[in-house]
Amino acid sequence: MNSTKTQISYMSQVLHTSLSDLTNTNHQTTTNNPQPKGFNEPESIAVIENLGPGDDYVFHLFVRPKDPKAEQWEGARSGVQAAQDVFNADSVGEVDNIEPYLYDILGRAEKIYTDIPAKKLPETPLAKFLSGSDNWKQAGFPKLLEDQSGKRINSLRSVMNELRVFKSPAEIANMRKAGQMSGRAFTESMRNPFATEKDLFAFLDYRWKAHGCTGAAYVPVVAGGENALSIHYTRNDAALDEDKLVLVDAGGEYGGYITDITRTWPVNGKFSPAQKDLYEMILAVQRSCVSLCREDAMVSLDKLHDIAENKLKDGLSDLGFDTSGNVSYVDPTDRFTS
Repeated sequence: MNSTKTQISYMSQVLHTSLSDLTNTNHQTTTNNPQPKGFNEPESIAVIENLGPGDDYVFHLFVRPKDPKAEQWEGARSGVQAAQDVFNADSVGEVDNIEPYLYDILGRAEKIYTDIPAKKLPETPLAKFLSGSDNWKQAGFPKLLEDQSGKRINSLRSVMNELRVFKSPAEIANMRKAGQMSGRAFTESMRNPFATEKDLFAFLDYRWKAHGCTGAAYVPVVAGGENALSIHYTRNDAALDEDKLVLVDAGGEYGGYITDITRTWPVNGKFSPAQKDLYEMILAVQRSCVSLCREDAMVSLDKLHDIAENKLKDGLSDLGFDTSGNVSYVDPTDRFTS
């Protein structure tokens, strides 16, 4: 909590929302939804209120109420009582009736940290309240913020990003497990033949879940042959040529952490001489860069990028590629006309 105290001053509030429908499945979409409250059900709001100097915090959690009819269709809900008993909230309430609670909490605040409302929200009553759409009860949450005249309203993103720099032992364990399970799925994929990109994607998705991952971390790139020339190819529906390579940029998710792994291997399981030369050059550059990923190397990410770029350019030149000039665009349809 010490790092939190440096960011959240006396009488300030942090608001965080969980809307499962907000999930964007575009390739490697970034989201500021860290689930700091540990409650993953949709349509819930957490407010962390600092009541004074030190660690005097109140954790407010507003969730969907129990609803036997809705649960018969959608599955069980934790409900308000579980929000307190299981998730250790200090103050709980039904999210459908959150407006007067937020009005009181925000009225006590000197500073407010939140990224609500988001630009895109699903069509639910809570989302309409958060976005102020359809004049929900006099413009909803945006109107509540507007009424806090004279108070500083700050973005929560920068605070969360700084807090994420420090990982607890449990978080590190989750990160390692996510990497191990995702890596195993890649290794298993390399040992099997696939006729299409779609088949390979389906196998990876199954193996991530079989190993214990929640599922795919993002929509992957599964690109055979020339499809790998596209920067973020996500159609993943072409046939695989057994004489060519397949590039996979993918990973699984576990415990709120994702992996992002890119590997390239021959579809038929055996490199041609030219493929082997190119692969070994890139592997040597990768290992060289990984060796610099340590604190005492004093190498920034920007510097590491420059090192990798220069080493790749030199490696391609050594293999006989013309690396003069600056190739900014290659028309992928050229292969059909050449």
